[in-house]
Amino acid sequence: MKNEQLEDIRILQQECEREGFTLKLNWETLRSRNGVHKNDFLHYDGLKLVGFLGLYDFGNKAEMCGMVHPDYRGVGLGKWLMDCLSEHPDVVNVSQQLLRTRDAHGLYEQYGYTVCDAMVKRSDRD
Repeated sequence: MKNEQLEDIRILQQECEREGFTLKLNWETLRSRNGVHKNDFLHYDGLKLVGFLGLYDFGNKAEMCGMVHPDYRGVGLGKWLMDCLSEHPDVVNVSQQLLRTRDAHGLYEQYGYTVCDAMVKRSDRD
């Protein structure tokens, strides 16, 4: 991943965290991305990053962390990110997907996730 993209993600994270919660981004993994595999989805409005979803796969499990800029919520960016994710080859065959979020549970339920505590989980093989 390019340094400019990492800085854009950091700025977006700060904007989102002003709403009183902490996003779990794996910065070490993000910095080590070499661009060979598409594990990060970024949506820009001009030069401003307004949507991001990062995929961290661990064998038969995958964890995702996504965010949409507060000023851009409710216009379909979360759905776009989830559509990108649902078509990703590294996600199709995993038995468990974890998505840490406190918001938009209705959106994630449309994709087969269920709420458990402060986490939204989809398990295809219980």
